[in-house]
Amino acid sequence: MDNHHTSTGLAAGRFRAMTGLSEKALRLYDERGLLAPDSIDPSSGYRSYRSDQVREGIILDVLRRARVPLAELSTTGFPFEEWRGRLALRRSIEDFHLDVAERVAQGDPSAFTVLSVDAPAVDFIATTSRLEAPGDPDEALDAFGTMAVDLPTTDRGLTEALVEHGVTVHPQSWTAVSGVDAAQRMLVAHRTDRRVGEDLRERIAATLADRLPVPAEVVIGTLPARRELTFTPPPRSAPDETGVDEIADDYLRLAAFAEHARRNSLTALSSVPRRRVHSTSMFGGAQPETVFDVAI
Repeated sequence: MDNHHTSTGLAAGRFRAMTGLSEKALRLYDERGLLAPDSIDPSSGYRSYRSDQVREGIILDVLRRARVPLAELSTTGFPFEEWRGRLALRRSIEDFHLDVAERVAQGDPSAFTVLSVDAPAVDFIATTSRLEAPGDPDEALDAFGTMAVDLPTTDRGLTEALVEHGVTVHPQSWTAVSGVDAAQRMLVAHRTDRRVGEDLRERIAATLADRLPVPAEVVIGTLPARRELTFTPPPRSAPDETGVDEIADDYLRLAAFAEHARRNSLTALSSVPRRRVHSTSMFGGAQPETVFDVAI
């Protein structure tokens, strides 16, 4: 951009009218070093701008209209193509959620078939990690991308450590979410043939820690005797490769369970269901099922 000084003494009011910037915006951009006035009258405090600053002011105004964050504003070298890509990503995510909401609105929770099975108490060992879901699309993709790599790696390390320490893992694994908001944690659990004691848990955790770049918390517990409920959606006329139907069905399952629990006076053991596979690993390719646990 040409920074040649061509002083025309545009008063702040006229400059605002030409650029669309407010007085508040002008002061803010001055503080941020984005657009400083050419001169300030020492007695009156009136600001004036150069004619060659009009284009800079317009760029800032239009970028803000494009919802570019203040921290990323620039009048020179702004990454337009990169920003368009980010907008396209954000739009695709918004479209996906809009499609899911539409399917949920059109769906019928009462059309789901419920299966109820009484299940005995089972012992388990699991890794637990913080579950992050940033609101920004780029950050969310990064977070979920990291989880998609870290969780299978950690889980594989845990199952190998269990074998080395003589713990038999049954072909039943599940994931569950606990906590709320920023305190949410993801549990990846395996059913064991016996209850793992604290000393053995510590040895397994130490073995796992030696093999992972990031430490993983290993926990033990017992899933109590319970009634397991699953909800199967009605068949669809055509397969869906976008994933919209799958996500919508999960939401409709929640609605179906809430109504089923109300009608039958059931007490849920957790506010959210588990995702379970009949396999020694959640990440072996088996299709998971959504399970709601209620008190017997």
